[in-house]
Amino acid sequence: YYAVETVVSKSEVNILIPMLKEKGAEDILELNISKIVH
Repeated sequence: YYAVETVVSKSEVNILIPMLKEKGAEDILELNISKIVH
């Protein structure tokens, strides 16, 4: 198994998640980012 983390815009999430599921992805988490500190 592999864990993949990424950040995408909200508009892309509705496209990306179905594509990942189609490829066999499981246990997909969608989390909102409230703050980014550089």
